[in-house]
Amino acid sequence: VIVEPIQAEGGVQVPKEEFLLALRRRCDEVGALLLFDEVQTGFGRTGKLFAFEHWGVVPDVLCLAKALGGGMPLGAFVSRPEVMHTLAVNPPLSHVTTFGGHPVCCAAGLAGLRVLLRERLPERAALLGQRLLEALRELPGRGIREVRGKGLLVGIEFENETLAQAFVRNCLKHRLIVGVTLHIPAVVRLAPPLSLTQEELEEGLHRLRRAWQETV
Repeated sequence: VIVEPIQAEGGVQVPKEEFLLALRRRCDEVGALLLFDEVQTGFGRTGKLFAFEHWGVVPDVLCLAKALGGGMPLGAFVSRPEVMHTLAVNPPLSHVTTFGGHPVCCAAGLAGLRVLLRERLPERAALLGQRLLEALRELPGRGIREVRGKGLLVGIEFENETLAQAFVRNCLKHRLIVGVTLHIPAVVRLAPPLSLTQEELEEGLHRLRRAWQETV
């Protein structure tokens, strides 16, 4: 069973509190592996190092990429020894990659992880993300169905795709780059860098409010 703890391109969908717990129990009951895709939500994006920590549900396999590389191309999956051992037999070394373990990419990933932890970027994402959610929920007028997210992964769901696209264009006019999610084009996703400062957030919100006023 493969899921994102929070769907990203699916419209920044945050699950109900009991969903992942129930999914974990059911996988255990039937002997299925539970795989979490944290390519977008991992490494502090949601206010925790990994999104599954919000619910205390541990997967059997964790898929990672994007932020893992610290700017370099790098992906990985993590699991317990007995699961990983299945890749070593029938046939031996059945899982190989052309560029697996590239030393430059791994060095960049390790350096990025050290900065992430040293500067407590997940905690910053949680703090600034709460401010971002509160500010977006105060936007005046009609046209927004819901604002949702965790940390610095936030989605604004508009009443229709046309309104979302107009908002994106107006944000661009104010030199603010945002975009709609791949599978739900009525949702605009905000995912600023984890190095975002309080001052930069407030400036971004100022520009976003101006773009919203021009949209409605």
